[in-house]
Amino acid sequence: MPDSIQIMSLRNLIESDIPEPEWWVKDILPKRGTTIIGGDSGNKKTFLALEIAIKCSTGGDFLDMFECKKAKVLYIDEENDKSLIKSRMIKLLKGNQIYEIPNLLAFAFGNQLKLNKKGKGLLDKLLTEYKPDIVILDSMVRFIEGDEDRSSDVKKNTGVLKFLTNKHNCSFLVLHHTTKRKPGSKHSLRGSGEFSAFVDLLIMVSGTVNLKLKQEKNRYDGAVEIGGFELIDCENNGLKVVSIEIDKNTKTKFEQSKEIIPKWISEKKVSQKVSFNDIWKYMESKGFKRSLISKALKTISEEGILVKHKHGIYEIPKSN
Repeated sequence: MPDSIQIMSLRNLIESDIPEPEWWVKDILPKRGTTIIGGDSGNKKTFLALEIAIKCSTGGDFLDMFECKKAKVLYIDEENDKSLIKSRMIKLLKGNQIYEIPNLLAFAFGNQLKLNKKGKGLLDKLLTEYKPDIVILDSMVRFIEGDEDRSSDVKKNTGVLKFLTNKHNCSFLVLHHTTKRKPGSKHSLRGSGEFSAFVDLLIMVSGTVNLKLKQEKNRYDGAVEIGGFELIDCENNGLKVVSIEIDKNTKTKFEQSKEIIPKWISEKKVSQKVSFNDIWKYMESKGFKRSLISKALKTISEEGILVKHKHGIYEIPKSN
């Protein structure tokens, strides 16, 4: 704590040479700041983070829209297996037509790191040795020490990130899960609201097939809807995250399937208990793919629109 408090007049503040915010990824990841990307399981958060890691370590525009400054990236993964990340990285590099392995990108796996005193020391040493510009944590639920619903515990964890940011002049991109919610309710991060309060930018991912990115918080400007994206298969057996146009007046195939399936089940005369195979055959006749049907059933079951029983049997809840 300082011995005295200095004041600055408004004129001096406005006329001062305080620099404008700088970005590693324009409107996504600020320099010397922290961004959380939040979303449900299956929302392609890891693919987004890997794509950002590739773009920043090689140079290029994220989603062909957001300028990335070339940076040294450290990806610390406590969520996924090495073999899975290896497979995804090979496909993403192919999809981006990058044939030289980026030398500014490194990974750390399965160290059971926590944002506690011991983890702070280990991360401090790691960042001192590797000197990354960007550190990606996948995902927050694996790093949290204590109760994620208790703000005092969360503050201790975010305090570690703040210490490391200030000492090493780096940025953190953190992946985090969202809470399970009722249909129509707003996305929110798991745990205490202290997560949202701490970060400079909070970006939420929604959808399952055609996905949307939206800033829920932007400390530097008003929060905006970023746009849509999808993961596409490339001819060279690669994958690429690309931006897509989202027509707000046109429902996606996924959104359509979420409406059609419960309606069809509720209209059945004989029984409202239906097997997955029956649903699949009906939806396939309407032009829907099996993978999309599976995702739709998973989502509407989690939202309580359908009840899933053993052996792949679904029905409308009795209260409906």
